[in-house]
Amino acid sequence: MAGPIFLRLSKQTEWVNDIPLKFLWTIALLPRDNQSMTDLAKNISSIVKRYEGDNRWPVSQDVYNKQADDAYGYMFASSVGFPSDAYNISNSSTANYGGYLPGPIGGERNGYGGSNNLSISFLETNIDIIDNLIRPWIIAASHKGLIEDGKEDIKCNIAINMYTKDAHTQNVDPLATSITAKFQRRKSFIFEDAVPFQVSGDEISYGELSISDITKSVSFAFSKYYTTLVNDR
Repeated sequence: MAGPIFLRLSKQTEWVNDIPLKFLWTIALLPRDNQSMTDLAKNISSIVKRYEGDNRWPVSQDVYNKQADDAYGYMFASSVGFPSDAYNISNSSTANYGGYLPGPIGGERNGYGGSNNLSISFLETNIDIIDNLIRPWIIAASHKGLIEDGKEDIKCNIAINMYTKDAHTQNVDPLATSITAKFQRRKSFIFEDAVPFQVSGDEISYGELSISDITKSVSFAFSKYYTTLVNDR
């Protein structure tokens, strides 16, 4: 009789049970209502100028497009921290209930924002997305607020796509000398109505450069999120 280890290894040869390579992912910012990232940047710039003045917090209207790919999205994000999911549980309490245990009562789902947010780390470049788009975006959102009025939309959707080895090439002969690896999307996370509300502080010195010196974390609030799955192969 086959044991559990043999059965697990046997099952793992199937594509749906193959362990994914979790470093294969991409991220894209998707403006709403058929806008472009340039339109979103113009809205941010307009709000900042109105409240902060003409020469403060300039916005680069094409910094995202210059650092993105049409097929995969933004190319200078280094990590993503996903929010947790939970809803509150309380227990009913009745006087003189005796030895019976109180029953659980379901409450509301935990919100998204504050400590439970979407956290994205971006790599700093000479003209980087943080100081030329994200930071003015946060300032614009603080002035405009999050109640939508149909003017100067400053929210977007965010898609995070995760990839794995293609089902048709994962089980080829490992001794073959001319294998072209192919990849396919296995699932996506879509965050709707997202807006940044916090960016980590920076620090400069004359010491050695580390990866932490060129990454900045941004927290995004959003209204809801969901996953889209690829059909089983």
